[in-house]
Amino acid sequence: AGNNWETIDLSGAVNQLSPDEMKMDVVKLVTEIHTGRFFGSYFYMLVDLATLGLIFLTISGILIAYYRAKIKNRKAIMGDLATDRAIELTEATDELSTESQEIHDMIEHITEHIEKCQLVYMDQEKKEITEISRHLNTLDKKMHRLMENLGELEKTD
Repeated sequence: AGNNWETIDLSGAVNQLSPDEMKMDVVKLVTEIHTGRFFGSYFYMLVDLATLGLIFLTISGILIAYYRAKIKNRKAIMGDLATDRAIELTEATDELSTESQEIHDMIEHITEHIEKCQLVYMDQEKKEITEISRHLNTLDKKMHRLMENLGELEKTD
């Protein structure tokens, strides 16, 4: 069956490359990889997956930067609010302290007038004046306690 075949000498038809042309340089390697001849057709899927991974990393990096900036702004706003509250509280305690001091001074002034009245008026009126004086002393003690509490509150700020 194979006795009739003739062998054809194809050695002259084959393209013979010189050893310099057969060496692989970087440009040829990159070209072979990108055309798919070096790794085969599955390399395209690897390139696609790598591309999707890079896109995902880029988007997630942008989102993380946005989130950090948002948290930083939130902390700055919270710090400003805390400072504003502290200032308002200090102003309120200062106003209360000033008002309580004015009330205290007024009570002392009224007490001085009552002591003068006790010297001048009769026994019946002296009893009323003594009762008023007792009430003013109670009010004065309460004002002293209030002023002490305000002083402690100012120290804690």
